[in-house]
Order: sequence, then C-alpha cells, then structure tokens
Amino acid sequence: MPEIFISHAQADSRAANKLYKQLRGTNYSVWLDKQSLLPGQNWKKEIEKNISKAKYLILLISSKSVTQDGQIKEDIKVDFDITDETKDQGPFLIPVRLDNVKIRDERLKDFLWIDMLPSWKNGFNDLLRVLGQEEQPEYTKLNTVPITIAIDPGSASQELVADILSDISILYRLSGGSGINFSLLEIHTMAGSEL
Repeated sequence: MPEIFISHAQADSRAANKLYKQLRGTNYSVWLDKQSLLPGQNWKKEIEKNISKAKYLILLISSKSVTQDGQIKEDIKVDFDITDETKDQGPFLIPVRLDNVKIRDERLKDFLWIDMLPSWKNGFNDLLRVLGQEEQPEYTKLNTVPITIAIDPGSASQELVADILSDISILYRLSGGSGINFSLLEIHTMAGSEL
C-alpha cells in the first residue's frame, strides 16, 4: 500500500519523477504512474485503487497542468475527482505548485499550497514537514568528496545527467551517508568541454 500517491499532468513528468525519487530516498512508499504501473494493468483501475489506499495525495500543479482559465486539465482532474469523492475516508490532499500558476478551481481555493519555487529544496522540506518528517540536513564541505564524471556527448543529455546524479545522491543517503553536494561536482564530456 502506498503512503503517497503523486498526481501530475504528463507535461510535468520530469518534476513528478524527481519528487518520486526524493521521497523514496526518505523511505516513503510512493506511487507514481511511470514507476508503478506494470504492462497489462488497467491503468484507470490501478490509479483509483492506489489513490483510495494512499495516506497522502500530492497534486502537482503548474502552468502546464491548467487551462487558460485556470481550471485543472483532464489528465489530473480524474485523480482530483477521485480524491474529492472519497474525502472523508480518502487520502490527505497536498497541493504542490511547480511554478507561478494561477489556479481558479473552486475546490482548491481554500487549500494552503506548497511552492517549489523559488527553491525546490525549501519546497521539499515544507513537504517533509507536512508528511511528519524533519527537514533534510544541510550538506557541508566536510561531508563531500569531489567527483569527476566523463560523459560521451553523443549519448547523454543534461536531463539524463541530472537524473543520474539524483540517483547517486539517493543511493548514498540510503547507504547511511548524508547526501552529496553537487556544487563540487565537475562534469566533462569525453571531448573535455564542461557541461
């Protein structure tokens, strides 16, 4: 049973995946469509089942997930409707704003939001407090080791590199480390130019 269900528009998949990895790195059981659905499963039934079982539903909202008049687009409206129908016994709704979007959906007007801007880290720490955890610790130079990664420019995008670095940090924390400070990290392509 997932503790947390992440609802997002397809256009916000990258942010949803980043949040999924960070929450998994803090030992939460998280359900995200791209990570949790298996081939052959009825996606609509699985979404309904996992929303109803989740303790928290994180609703990611951005300018990509609302219409021009500020209403929630269809791909996350279904998740929100299920939550609305089961509000007495369903998950606790946590709306998370990914950018400076203006939402006019009447059902969301009375909620306090978690804002991931201007700082994703501060927004994530706010989310951890709502979930009942302490903030992630600050990383210091004493806990860091400079790393150089060589990447073939023909086979890796900056998005892929960012995902790899996020995975490395999560694995390090899960193994008992306190995290990785990427400000000391140098990334070079095989040709030697810095990314």
